[in-house]
Amino acid sequence: MKYCMAALVMLMHCKSIETKIEIEAPPEVVWAEFSDFDKYGEWNPFLRVSGEMKPGSKLAVAFHRSGDDWFKMNPTVLEASNRHLIWRGRLLMPGIFTGEHEFRFEQTEKGQTVFYHNEKFNGLIVPFFPLGDTERKFEAMNAALKKRAEHATRKPK
Repeated sequence: MKYCMAALVMLMHCKSIETKIEIEAPPEVVWAEFSDFDKYGEWNPFLRVSGEMKPGSKLAVAFHRSGDDWFKMNPTVLEASNRHLIWRGRLLMPGIFTGEHEFRFEQTEKGQTVFYHNEKFNGLIVPFFPLGDTERKFEAMNAALKKRAEHATRKPK
């Protein structure tokens, strides 16, 4: 049995995407915009999300592929706080394709935000899964969040 597990581990493939953007708004403002899933259709070119941000809960997530094509998953929330969200989604069963999506908000010395948007993929079909322009889509979402949060910061109170 241990030889089968060793062979399976050798067949596993990993890929990660790491992006970040500096946002001229405090983390509370950026988090407020990010965590308002109901308004994603107004600004987010990459994701549609619904559900409760609570560890152990399932989210309904749609990732934009192209045109009217959206890929849907129901990942499980692993961690959720006002500066960090991680969810894990799987296709079929563990070992085939798993994505662990992370959003992290860090405050700079000037009170601004660095938004980290990352994902780690692993599994047997990772080399065959169409991830081609995923990094570009992360960056488009990051830029849209930046624009929205900075606009929210400049709104008259």
